[in-house]
Amino acid sequence: MPGGRDKYSYETAAKFLDLVAKTNKDTEKDQHLIILLGQMNNLTQKIEELEVMSKEKSKCRLPTEQGRSMDIENKHIEDMLLTILQKLNEQDRVLEKIRENVEALNQMRNSHSRSIQLIEILLGHIMPDLRQAQDNGWPNDILAKSKSES
Repeated sequence: MPGGRDKYSYETAAKFLDLVAKTNKDTEKDQHLIILLGQMNNLTQKIEELEVMSKEKSKCRLPTEQGRSMDIENKHIEDMLLTILQKLNEQDRVLEKIRENVEALNQMRNSHSRSIQLIEILLGHIMPDLRQAQDNGWPNDILAKSKSES
């Protein structure tokens, strides 16, 4: 680990992975919001169309017929709103699971980071012994030299 280069590259990779996870999460949220906005726009257009139709029909209908058609239209709108609410609840559950998974990944990353730091400390303690052994020659090197001399 000359100059601690490996430590910095690990920290950089960890920061990069955190950034990627956050970006993915934000992108998914944005996609869900875009879908919901599209659904809301469709609903708004349909409500406006129904209002126009209602105004046109109310001019030539009997009051009893107007009440029945309004009930049907209201039921249709209520059904659409319930569908949107169910989709929102489902997406909330999905987002909560994603948040839990990201949290678990962050805990694992932190645990691995601590393990790597401990390994680096242990290697730092061992390295002086390894350098001294290398200066004196490895055991295999000493055996090879004695065989070639004899």
